[in-house]
Amino acid sequence: MITKIVNDYPWIHKPHNWLTSPDLDGIMSAIFLVNFFGGEIVGFYNGRVLVFAAGYIFSAVADCEIFNSKIPSIGNHMCVPLKEAREELESDLVNCINPNLLRNVYMNRSIKKNKNNFAYNNKYPFSTSIMLWAIAEKIIGKKIDLKIFSPVFFTDGMHNILSNYSYDKNCKDWIIFFNNDSIKKFILKHMHEVTTRTKIKNNNSIFFEKEINGKAYNSLIKNIKKIQIKKNHKIEYPDWVFYMKDLESLLIYLHKEMNLYFDKQKWPILYNKIETKEFFHGEFNKVTQKKMIKIYEDSRLFSANLSQGSSFQYTLAPEHGWQP
Repeated sequence: MITKIVNDYPWIHKPHNWLTSPDLDGIMSAIFLVNFFGGEIVGFYNGRVLVFAAGYIFSAVADCEIFNSKIPSIGNHMCVPLKEAREELESDLVNCINPNLLRNVYMNRSIKKNKNNFAYNNKYPFSTSIMLWAIAEKIIGKKIDLKIFSPVFFTDGMHNILSNYSYDKNCKDWIIFFNNDSIKKFILKHMHEVTTRTKIKNNNSIFFEKEINGKAYNSLIKNIKKIQIKKNHKIEYPDWVFYMKDLESLLIYLHKEMNLYFDKQKWPILYNKIETKEFFHGEFNKVTQKKMIKIYEDSRLFSANLSQGSSFQYTLAPEHGWQP
């Protein structure tokens, strides 16, 4: 899969003005992007609001799939319900890197009595930052130090997935599909070992006893919890200002403690006046295939996210093909 991504999506080789999601996976993705792919982080998008540095225009989006061929994007959250729906969206998704699309994984109805639930047997189980890690190694042609990726285990609930035996088959299938030794080593190293090698505290956060000392762990969790709490649908200016300050603290911490290089010049979103743009946002707590297809058929669709348990969120742009 990684070779196909590198060959079929040449835009990923180029430096971009990146927009990323404001959760930990988006932040880790951003760190990988600026350090191994080039470019700058000019804004955030949380599925409802665009927050960007004044005077900057984003050219690509990380950790969120964009239904617009003019805006390259990479993410792991979207899965179309039917092959027919995917064919309808083909032209809009031509520059979108999504593992489920690459592997032709569609959301089939589950065999449960609740017909609104969808089966998650084959959906991509890992984070966007894991995928970018593998892509970066392919592009630069060498292995990246595993020690700097400890925070990846906190992204998108991966610690819960890897400790749950019911995800075994799917996780191992995706490891084979990745065909990357670093990812294989990282995933298999932590699968099923969380109960014997970690301590659960602070709302199921994970303490890597062999990789992070207690003091560093407490600081990491403190910084992560700050940005996680403030990332959700905040549109008031002061909320984003406080978020930026907490994010800077996290980036400085990761730079000092885990060798994840932080260059202020590559993060203009943190040091410039910010502007916001809010889109129309919709959500179904119990989505059906019929409802999903109706949204996918809307030419204004900008982004969509299918969460476990049949929760479906989407955003509509002002018009088809909208650009900043």
